[in-house]
Amino acid sequence: MGWPCKLCNTVVPGKSDILKHYRLHHGTFGHSHALPCIHIDCPCSFKSWSSFRSHLSRYHPEAKSFISPQPVPATFSSRNKIGGNAHENWSLIRLLPFIIGHKIPLSDPAWLLLMSLKDIVELVVGPVHNEESIAYLDSKISEHRHRFQEVFPNEELIPKHHFLEHYPALIKAFGPVIAFWTMRFEAKHSQFKRIVRHTGNFKNILLSLATKHQLMISHNLHSTTVLPALSVVRVTSVPVDVLHVNVQESIRHISPSQSHVQLADTVTYQGSRYSKGMIVAFGSTAGLPDFAVILQIALIEERVYFIVRTQISWFDEHYRGYYLEKTDHITLVEQRCLTDVYPLSAYIVAGKQMVILKRHICLQHNSS
Repeated sequence: MGWPCKLCNTVVPGKSDILKHYRLHHGTFGHSHALPCIHIDCPCSFKSWSSFRSHLSRYHPEAKSFISPQPVPATFSSRNKIGGNAHENWSLIRLLPFIIGHKIPLSDPAWLLLMSLKDIVELVVGPVHNEESIAYLDSKISEHRHRFQEVFPNEELIPKHHFLEHYPALIKAFGPVIAFWTMRFEAKHSQFKRIVRHTGNFKNILLSLATKHQLMISHNLHSTTVLPALSVVRVTSVPVDVLHVNVQESIRHISPSQSHVQLADTVTYQGSRYSKGMIVAFGSTAGLPDFAVILQIALIEERVYFIVRTQISWFDEHYRGYYLEKTDHITLVEQRCLTDVYPLSAYIVAGKQMVILKRHICLQHNSS
């Protein structure tokens, strides 16, 4: 099967080839025309390469291996910075244990410093907190400061270290800080920069930005288009009798008269995209979350259910991740009954399957 270019009659053999073709033959997109998505059934188009890459990463994850990574500048050692935006650095510190963790000695002081920062990030971006998680965050902040002064005795603490000390009190006063963080304002700022870059008109730029912003707000207020809570691209109807016996019992308990069920490989529900093979947090043991792998996604009475295979998991302190080992137990679980609704991806580390959290899971709140 070839990959046809939507801008000309060229057909190339693979995804990586169509991306190279776009670069070589249609490199002026954004000025005279938009760049369409490489997938035939996707109508989206883009005016910048970065937005095109973001779309492929979010809505076509199978194309991730063909997307160029964020380069580390050659001057990073002299600048003491690796560059990148907040989301890229967040992903870096989250996945760094899987990238280089096997090369780091156990209990390395610099590694423990970095992992304490990773723990802080997971706690700070958590959507739910209780007294225990706030106290844990406070202790992690103190630990990070202590380790920083041990590893870098000649370095002075900067204002950001001081601001971090106030996070526990801010969470107690106003709730999880992710509810009022500045990332959305940064996204709005990037929108204004994109307008300036595309218009190329710098005469009375403030008036131009204000006018375009008001037009956008007016369009959104008068638009009747509302994004659906549930979005499914393709579903298949199958008899309930062909499913696993545990799943059959659960479906008959939910809807006794239902003889067929709608199955999907991928759904987007309440802003989260779930696909077959993803890992979800489901249940807990001894204060740690349990996990399950999605085998199929079922739509029952307009609600999202997952047919999952539960996993045996244990936490590794060095990697700050969980080893997974599959079981024979298959069950049906509703999306709202998950321990955390954020879906995860599994990685192979040293020949074993592992998963790493993106945000702290407050188990006590979930169980109550």
